[in-house]
Amino acid sequence: MKLMSVETKLKAAGMKITPQRTAVLQALMDNPHHPTADDLFKTIRKVYPNISAGTVYHILNTLVSKKVIGKIETADNVVRYDAITEKHHHLYLNDEQEIVDFFDEALSGLIMEYLQKNHQLAHIDIEDVKIQIIGKSKQSPGD
Repeated sequence: MKLMSVETKLKAAGMKITPQRTAVLQALMDNPHHPTADDLFKTIRKVYPNISAGTVYHILNTLVSKKVIGKIETADNVVRYDAITEKHHHLYLNDEQEIVDFFDEALSGLIMEYLQKNHQLAHIDIEDVKIQIIGKSKQSPGD
């Protein structure tokens, strides 16, 4: 999946392009493993040693609120961030504490159709479906 450039994403959200915002978004886009804010802070600090953790957290919250990035809370209450905003699901591997992107339009369609037909949810306008599947890596034979 092709990601837009940092500047394009910020402009599309009507945000001013600043070195700090650019650094935070670029660090997230360069890390496909759904990093935590602390992971991003450590990465950014190598290039911008004077940036504060508070600035990184504030920028992440702003990017989430503007829907430039996604925010994921894992089963163990760790908040991670995602540069991909297109519809997709997540596989959370407990044993590796890793989140893997999972794209399946057919699954999304089936679940959305089921939810829209569910009479218990008739009073809710369902806008999107995001599934977090939790599991662990299978051991290969001989391990």
